[in-house]
Amino acid sequence: MGVAIVALKRVRARRLRRRIPAGVCWERGDVRLLIENEITLSAATHKERDPLRWTVTVSGREKLCIIPDRVFTLEFTKTKERILCFLEADRGTMPVERANHSGSSITRKLHAYGLTWTAGIHYSRFGVARVRVLIATL
Repeated sequence: MGVAIVALKRVRARRLRRRIPAGVCWERGDVRLLIENEITLSAATHKERDPLRWTVTVSGREKLCIIPDRVFTLEFTKTKERILCFLEADRGTMPVERANHSGSSITRKLHAYGLTWTAGIHYSRFGVARVRVLIATL
């Protein structure tokens, strides 16, 4: 089976948010890279103002909003299996944890992605069963 190599170079976060920079992904064999505008969304998700943004509920009342820096899919062309990837680009400004649990932190984001998985949001919004969360420190 072919392998897609996804390598993140040191790029400015502003450029990373606009698009995946040239030279970031090399395709080999039977793996294809699908960027945000090529990903198939559910009909309900497609109609939303910002389809790559969603919320999850923590402990029945607190809501966490998730807005990945980039979303892309690796598609295995022979089997049509897809792996959905959420990229979080950290410029070294976000702490791993916060003592008071308010404000953004890497731990809080990973917790929100875990709740996304538990609630099946990745499948209902994107129709993909396999998910990876990638954190790149720039």
